[in-house]
This record gives sequence, C-alpha cells and structure tokens, in this order.
Amino acid sequence: MVDQPGRRGPEYPAWMVMGAAVFGVLLGGLAIIVGAPPTAPRPAQPADPRSDLGQNVGPSTPIAPANEGLGAMASGKSAVRSTLVGAVAQTRASVVCLKAHDRLQGAGVVYDPSGTILTNYHVVAPILSASRSSTNGDATAIMVRFGDGRELPARVVITSSEEDVAVLKLHSSDPAEIFPYSHVGSSDKLAVGEHVFAVGCPVGLSQTVSTGIVSALERTDVLPNRALPAIQLDASINLGNSGGPLFDLSGKVVGITTARSREGEGIGFAIPIDRVMALLRAFDRGESSRAAQIQAWLDPQVDPTAEITLAGYTTGITVQRVLDGPAKRAGMRAGDVLVGVRGMRYDDFGATKWGRAAILKRFIEQVRALIPGERLEVRVVRNQKVVQLDIEAEAVSAQTQARLDASALLGLKLAKGSENARVVGIVPGSAIAGHRGSGRFVGAEITHVLGHPVSDLETLGETLHEVKKWARHRSTVAIDFRGKSGERWQTQGFPLTLIE
Repeated sequence: MVDQPGRRGPEYPAWMVMGAAVFGVLLGGLAIIVGAPPTAPRPAQPADPRSDLGQNVGPSTPIAPANEGLGAMASGKSAVRSTLVGAVAQTRASVVCLKAHDRLQGAGVVYDPSGTILTNYHVVAPILSASRSSTNGDATAIMVRFGDGRELPARVVITSSEEDVAVLKLHSSDPAEIFPYSHVGSSDKLAVGEHVFAVGCPVGLSQTVSTGIVSALERTDVLPNRALPAIQLDASINLGNSGGPLFDLSGKVVGITTARSREGEGIGFAIPIDRVMALLRAFDRGESSRAAQIQAWLDPQVDPTAEITLAGYTTGITVQRVLDGPAKRAGMRAGDVLVGVRGMRYDDFGATKWGRAAILKRFIEQVRALIPGERLEVRVVRNQKVVQLDIEAEAVSAQTQARLDASALLGLKLAKGSENARVVGIVPGSAIAGHRGSGRFVGAEITHVLGHPVSDLETLGETLHEVKKWARHRSTVAIDFRGKSGERWQTQGFPLTLIE
C-alpha cells in the first residue's frame, strides 16, 4: 500500500466532534504489503448483524504449562515455550482458512460458539466485488476450511472498509452446533516486548503458527487508513495471514493480522481487538457511521508553560471549557493542560503558539479517528500534577453527522439549530469554493441528493453516507436546491471534495 498522507477536510474546528473515518479505504490483497498501490472495490452493505457481535464472549480458561510441576526449575525461555505450546493447542482449532471458488482468500478466527468469524475486509472484498458483477447466485459463497479438513459455507454479515474488518457467519446443517472458538482479550493491556503469536494460512498452509513480540503499539500512518492505530509485531506475516488472529500467551485474541511491510523484514501489523470490538458494538447501536466526540473546547492561544514545567512537561494545550459529555464524565476540567495522549507526549511540537496549534490539529485527528464507544487515555496537568483520564467517546447526533458530512464532502456549511439542510456558508478550500458563482448556494436549502428527497438533516445524512461509499470513484453528484425566494434548480455536476 502507498503510505501517502491523506487529505483531510478543509477545516479543523476546535470543538472535538470529529471521530470515525470519513472514507473507506480498501486494503487490497491477501496480505497487505505496505508500499503497494491499493485497489478499491466499493464496500458492501452490512446485513443483519447479530445483537451480541460486539460483546466479549467471556473469560478464557487459564493455561497450564506443558511441563507443570517443573515450572519453578524452568528457565524464562523454557517457561515461555511451554506456555506458548499450551496456548497454541488451545486456540488453533478456532483458526480457519477462507476460500472462494477453490482459491485461498485469507484467514479468520471463530470467536463465539455459534460460529461467528472475524477477518479483514480486504479478504472478502474481491468476493463481494465479484458478486456485484455476476449473475451467478453463488458468487458470494465463501467456504470456511477448518484445520481437520472440514468445510462449511459462510455469509458476510458486517463489513467496514475503513477499519478493514469483516464479520462472517457459519452455516451448518445443525443450527445448534457448537464450534471451537477463541476468547476475545484486550489489546489495551498489551505491552511492548510481550510475546504474541499469529495463526493463519500463509500460501495455503493452514493453521500455521508464527511467534514474536509486540514491537510497538499505537502505530499510525502505516496502513492505508492512516488514522488506524496498529500493533506492530515481528512475527512472520505472509500472503494468506491476513484476517487471522493475533494471540497473547493466555490464548486470547488481541488483534487481527492485517499487513506486512515491503521495505523491512519481520515487520507486521495487526488491528487492535479492542478497536474491532468497539466497531462491532457501534454497528449494534446503529452508530458505526457516526463521528465520535468528547465535548471539550481547547484554546491554543494560552501559554501553559508556567503550569506544566514543574510536572516535567514543556508544552501542551489548555482546556478552555468542558461541556456535559464524555470529557466531563471522565473528570476533565476547565484549566487542565492536555500534555499527552495514549502515553505519547506532545513536547516535540514545541512551546510556541505554532506548536500549540499543531497540537490542536493532532488532537483533533486523534479524536476524529475514534469509534463511538472507544476509549482515549489522555494526560493533563492540573495544579502542577499529572492526572490520567480515560475518556469514552460518544457518537455525535444524526443531525451533527449530517453537518459534518456536508462540510467535508460537499463543502457546504449548514445552519445549526435547524432541522432543514439550509446552507449558511462555503467551506474554504473545498471543491465548490473554487467554482465561480458558488455564493448562490448560500441561503439555499438542499431538497434532493441523487434524486432522493431530503426532508430534514437526518435524511440528508443517510444519503450522504451512501455517497461516501463511492465518492472515491466519482467526483460529482446531482443535488437539487430551493433558493431563498422559492426558486428551484438542479446542479447535475456538483463537485465533491474528495478526502483520502
């Protein structure tokens, strides 16, 4: 995949309402090779998600070392080895190979006893793309192969191209069948240097185990969705590993393997399982297409040096106001100085007003990348002492999401406090801003998009959500307007602001 900086929207408001990624990025290939150009089939519609897909299925049974009783005498290396052997034995049966028309697509992991499978979106995307262009009824058939050779069909029930996540459901002749499955762990509890192992189907070799350590956490700008935080690992990752699980030594799933580096040897990446499960819970609540918010105002004009020096920090950004919402519930207060997020300090940005402006931009990007329900660990300095806060982001309203999408996608600022999609301004730097006569849209109301009537902001948001799915491949959209005087007109080639 080409690791190119994505173009953000033209505005960075100081109010933290941004969150979920705006555009899907198809992660092509069986195992993403960071550095190769992406292919981009259109994402599939999610269908009939289970109400409990986002829930942890329960604690894992502790694993006894293979040589229990000799553990006290074992060296550290032997102890790790015996624990690994037990973990592999416990989990291997839950790892499956995914095929379509007898061709390997990648791997997956069964994570509940009813036969629900986690994998990557880019593993199933070619199958979904083929189904749209084929009249063959079984074009979407995905065969799931277990390690003992048994094969069963499965259907895709959830897809997210932005997060590179897909959920499949096994179909068995016995609806009460209990499948071998692995428990979901917590990626937030991983530590750099911790031993982990991946299981997949590299080059068609089913249930292949590779082991290594966690090389880094919260690694961004390494996947096609640059905002997606990844676990970096040194386990061997090859074609066919994509979609397979990453386990800790207790046998719990802590990530979904998604990419390897082309430039370096022994560099792989996995999507943190906590983010995957947050996404599935958002699907369950109907919030998967919503941005996240924490409801706090930050002021880059205030110099906080005197407040943070004794706490060991050189720069940060002052919290001006905290509204009722996630930040307030987490304990954030006006006057706090934000100095770091998820263990990373902001000191490198510099103690200048330009540095603080860069911190604000970076923090907005970090909040923008959150999934509603996902947690963000922040550090603030309060009364010259460091306080750690754990903020659980929440979804913006459907109306706010429509305004955000209209601004980012259409370049149109919509009125606040109104249910109607009335334009009050043009976003500087947007595609429409560069067109002569764009001022005619100010004061007008959007009445139709792609022929679909827009009765209020919520219906506009639903339509724009569909537009986003193919906006990477088309640069214009048909929009109908009603002017201030009641006149109506249609713009067939209204330009989209493409955000990659």
